[in-house]
Amino acid sequence: MTSAYATALTQDLLTGGRKVDPTCPVRGFCYTLSEALYWLCYRTAGYRPHVGRVPGGGTHWWLQDRAGHIVDATSAQFDAETLVSIYSVGRACGFLTGAPSKRARQLMARIEQQQGGADGNVLGLGRRDHYHDFTF
Repeated sequence: MTSAYATALTQDLLTGGRKVDPTCPVRGFCYTLSEALYWLCYRTAGYRPHVGRVPGGGTHWWLQDRAGHIVDATSAQFDAETLVSIYSVGRACGFLTGAPSKRARQLMARIEQQQGGADGNVLGLGRRDHYHDFTF
């Protein structure tokens, strides 16, 4: 995860009574961060939102293209075996809104401000720290 994401993910972006987890600062942000990255740069690169069930309960969101390439900026919250389990049952879907949600807009503005603009290269497009090459 890039430092821009770490400092941009704050309590006000969490819903449902969730609290920031100091042991895993990306936990709980998968929907909002996936949505923000989608609108900032991955939508035009052919990625779509995906959601899958987490073993033990809950859901997890990420972006994936038709070739099976996965962008998951919050993957650090799971071990590799759990990720494969989630991705293998995931499905393409849309976000809950047709345009960036309020939380996504807030996060996008923070990332753009910290990075000096919405340049996909500056945001880490293609960085291996949040990219998984799985095909299902």
